[in-house]
Order: sequence, then structure tokens, then C-alpha cells
Amino acid sequence: MKHQYLYSIQVVLILLFCKMGLNAQEYHPFPTKNTVWAESFHPSGGNYPNIYHYFALKDNDTTINGYLYHKLYFSYDTIFAEVNLCGALREENKRIYYYSIAPLSCLNIPIPLDTEVILNDFNLQIGDTITDKEFRVRYPGKLILIKIDSMIIGNEYRKVYNFGYPADYIIKQAKWVEGIGCLGGLLADEGYMPTNDLYSNLNCFIQNREILYHSNEQIQCYNKNTDVIPSIKANSKIKVIPNPVDKNTRIEFDKPEYQKLIISDQSGNKLNEYDLKNKLSLLIDRGELSSGLYFISVYDNKGNIQTLKMLLK
Repeated sequence: MKHQYLYSIQVVLILLFCKMGLNAQEYHPFPTKNTVWAESFHPSGGNYPNIYHYFALKDNDTTINGYLYHKLYFSYDTIFAEVNLCGALREENKRIYYYSIAPLSCLNIPIPLDTEVILNDFNLQIGDTITDKEFRVRYPGKLILIKIDSMIIGNEYRKVYNFGYPADYIIKQAKWVEGIGCLGGLLADEGYMPTNDLYSNLNCFIQNREILYHSNEQIQCYNKNTDVIPSIKANSKIKVIPNPVDKNTRIEFDKPEYQKLIISDQSGNKLNEYDLKNKLSLLIDRGELSSGLYFISVYDNKGNIQTLKMLLK
């Protein structure tokens, strides 16, 4: 009896310390720039391939209805130009808001244009309920915060909010991580998985070119099997040889009339710039560039731009 009593006290103390540890964790605010959410959505009800898409914050802000927002871009091929602007994000008191500027085909439940919705609320406590009146909740129209635990993101722990319904059933895709958002996708609608519709998954969360979250090492952050690279090469007289790149690559031009070449990362950040005047080829050493997808933009003397993809092994 005495041993059982001591054991009960130990269990209570362990649970208390765990709770204190979670409460003591520093809150991680939502990113404001240089961030990519690499996602895929899956057509259910058939044997169809996954479709990759990407959301990105560059370093561009805007003001809407008196609030400061961070511009959000959407792309199927990781080129985030102004034409790819889809909306904007802001955070206030640990609540994450999204303002819709352009329609998105990857959403199971569309967001009306010129409308602000709540994506996450990191003030919630265990037992709190969110509904489809405020949040992006699909069937059954409400979710209960069942558990708050933590996971390692990069080299530190962050809180994970686990939702479900009823109160003893956690839904796999309905998880929020501080500073990242929903693990089902940045703008995912959460609830029971549809039986004959799209569902999405956050494959990777990349901030300042560092992969901080990778859902599964067997799943690529970027769709390396895309046919975009060969189609661009076929339509352009500029060649990247070889591509994918191991140590270095050679860019061949069809005429000596190009002015400069810029290498950018998937967030649109300029990494290197080269002078091309009177050159028909350029040898590029990858240097300290890590594996992943990069973009080569070539400018001619008339101001025209050609953009190609370069994949580093």
C-alpha cells in the first residue's frame, strides 16, 4: 500500500513538472519574412499523384484596413513574383490572421476574397472549442483542444496543439505548431478527412533557407520529378549543363547580348550576381549553396528576363 502511495505521488509530480515545462516554454511568434511552407495535396478517391504547391513570405509588407500585414505568395513551381500574391498574414495577441486577396484552387473550403479569417489561436487552453464560425473547421464543424505537447523544431521545443472530436479522439491533420501553423497545411481546413475530395499536408517548413520541419524524410520538400525544368529548357535557347548540378554547372547563351545573371533562392532572395557582357557561357561553382531548388534569371540589353530552374543535388 505504501509503495502504491509513493508511486501515485511520483506520477503526480511528473505530470506537474511536464505541465510546468510546457508553460515555461518561450512562445514562438509567427514568421514575417523569408519563409516557405512546402505542401502537397492529395486527390482522394483514386490512384492519382500528389500535387505540390508552396506558400512563401519574402520581405514585403502591406497595410490593409489599418493593419500591417506580411504579403503571402502562392506558387506551384516556387517562383514567387508579384503575380503570385495570394493574400497576407498578420499576428495579434498570439492569433494568426489571413487576408484573402486572390482565389486559391488548392483549398477544399474556399476563402472569400477581401475577407480575413483566423488560422490559429495560440491562447487556447485544453478543453477549449473552435468552430467553423471563426476558424477553418470542416465537418463536424467544431474541434476540441484535447492535448498540448511539444516537438523539436530545428534545435528547440515548440508547443503542439492537438485537436479532435469527440474529446478522446485526436485528428491527425488537426495539429498546430507555434511559429508554423497547421501541420495539414498553412491554410488547411481542419476536421475529419474527406472521403472523396482533396486533403493537404505540410511537407516542410523552411525559414531563412533552413529546413526546420520535415514531416517525413521519404517525402520531398520540393517536387524534383516536375517536368517544369525540361519544358523551360525546351522553350529557351539558354542551357544549364548539367542540371541537376553536383559541384558546378555551365550556362550557355545563344547570343552575347545578355547583361547579367542572378541566382535566387525559393523565397526570391538574391544570392549571387554575374556580369554577362560579351559572354557566350558562364561557369558557376555551387560554393556554399546547399541542396535544393534555385532560380537563374538572365537579363538582356532590352530589359527582358528569362528564368530557369537549377536543382542542386
